[in-house]
Amino acid sequence: MNPISRPVHSRFTTTCYSLAMIHRLLLIACLALIPFGAAATPLAVDPASVKIEVAAKATMHDFTGKLATASVTLDGDAAAGTISAATVRFAWTDLKTGDTSRDKEMLAWATAKSPEGVFLLIRLTPTTPTTFTATGSLALNGQTREISFPVTIAKSPAGWAVSGETTFDHRDWGLPKIRKFGMLTVNPVVTIRFSLTAKPEA
Repeated sequence: MNPISRPVHSRFTTTCYSLAMIHRLLLIACLALIPFGAAATPLAVDPASVKIEVAAKATMHDFTGKLATASVTLDGDAAAGTISAATVRFAWTDLKTGDTSRDKEMLAWATAKSPEGVFLLIRLTPTTPTTFTATGSLALNGQTREISFPVTIAKSPAGWAVSGETTFDHRDWGLPKIRKFGMLTVNPVVTIRFSLTAKPEA
């Protein structure tokens, strides 16, 4: 073989290899741009159906706070009957317990570092065809923690009925135990109950 031809062959092989690598990289880049979650579409949430309650146990008597309003956005897979993305945002000023004096005290207690709370869904793991374990981040008092809780999604011609319940200790978010007069206290472990209805947007 002519020694002069060897570098030419080497350059040709290197060029082919480089072109193949470029082709692969372009293919990977194109695949990365494909919306694999394309099956997920926005769900229209009925604002009047959104119910979020916070149940607390206190020394003298228990009480329940209800959110007068909350912002809820959902994306879901209509065929699979699952939710792929969810955001719940509320203002502490909208939490009412039926006692104006208590609401004022709780507002001062809860809003020292943030006037609102935000939940972002991370994943929804099925346990049965209609029940799931929701895992997400909950931001309160300027701190964010991950929580998990059971959720039920019941499908009907009228739409999806979504409901769930969870408990957590608000001290995990830096909110101190509520005390009054040195002897009256509120249990820091509270129960959250929620429900709403939604349907795929037309």
